[in-house]
Amino acid sequence: MSALNWIRAFNYSTTPGDGFGPPTSIFANSGNASGVAVFNGTTVTLASIPIDVIMVASGGQLLGAGNPPSWGYRIANTDWYDIRNPITLEEQPFYTMGTNTINIKYNTPADAGYYNILGGVYNTTLGRWTAARSQINMILSKTSPIDTIQGSLATKMAE
Repeated sequence: MSALNWIRAFNYSTTPGDGFGPPTSIFANSGNASGVAVFNGTTVTLASIPIDVIMVASGGQLLGAGNPPSWGYRIANTDWYDIRNPITLEEQPFYTMGTNTINIKYNTPADAGYYNILGGVYNTTLGRWTAARSQINMILSKTSPIDTIQGSLATKMAE
């Protein structure tokens, strides 16, 4: 897959981000929670609310002390998370608060070559997910061609 036209690839554990962030290991790879979030703009603060977010695992200290918690991983209203509990209407702005407990599961062994696909249906007219994302796991080898992902994706999502 190295011959594909990727947008950009670099070692984020040794190279600073594009205009923000120091080198870091993005995913914990330890059982502790981590995630990917999309924000509006490039200025992100502790109070910034993501447009979309997907969390991986649920371990570690995820919420600050207090009621309500003083800090945590902020979530967005998505197919997996709700800023307000849909039943009680209580605020739950952080991952692991209330009903916000869904996450991508780690596949083991970690070095087996797993590729995770999150299949779902997003309706751009409605601005929301109309079919929730689900985790689909594929094992790739170092020589797997791109059509292993592209050709299998439609089949895997239809299953």
